[in-house]
Amino acid sequence: MCAYFGFSSHIPRASFLPQVIRNISNHHVNVYFVAFTALVLQSALSVWSVFTTIAT
Repeated sequence: MCAYFGFSSHIPRASFLPQVIRNISNHHVNVYFVAFTALVLQSALSVWSVFTTIAT
């Protein structure tokens, strides 16, 4: 994360992309719900695959 602040002035899109992402997520609040749901689903599938791998 420290490298981002050092290079954000050198790379034009490095400061533009996070701003666009913040603007979209503030305008469409469902983005947070979808991201949290995907995080929970990914975690559950990861735990399930680890248990399946250990069991076989």
